[in-house]
Amino acid sequence: MFNLFDSGTTFWTSIIALFTLFLWRTASKQLKKLNNTSAADFMTRFKNDLHEPTNREIFELIEYKKLRIVENGVKDLKPEEVHETDFDYCIGHFEDMGLFEQRGIIDIEMVYELFGYYLEIAWENPEVYRYIIEQRDNVGEDIYDKLNTSITSQNPLEKQSRGRRI
Repeated sequence: MFNLFDSGTTFWTSIIALFTLFLWRTASKQLKKLNNTSAADFMTRFKNDLHEPTNREIFELIEYKKLRIVENGVKDLKPEEVHETDFDYCIGHFEDMGLFEQRGIIDIEMVYELFGYYLEIAWENPEVYRYIIEQRDNVGEDIYDKLNTSITSQNPLEKQSRGRRI
């Protein structure tokens, strides 16, 4: 009678299969750590960019509801005025975050841990709301749609915004 376990080939095939499984598991863990490191690096770079003087000034104006977005050609800006291009650059980072979150590149929990406050004050600011609606009317409905996703996907802000959707 033939016994599979008496064969040396079966034994070594089983050992190789177990070793392959072990290597796959180890590689999987290392890849996950690498992905987490990449996401953290991205978030750190974004945080540094957000704290550049121009962006800090814009968020200070947003926070105190003094922001006024003006066309790019306006000269002699008042302290509360910001050109559209500067505002788009600043708030556009959140649009990028929404895209990366939708694609699973970054985690929404990390976004809210680091940037929830900024998202919340932007979401509640009437000038930001007016500007986004105006841009959607002029450019198209899909402008700043990822920003909307990053704001509403976690749900706490959706509750705080009293059902307001931009």
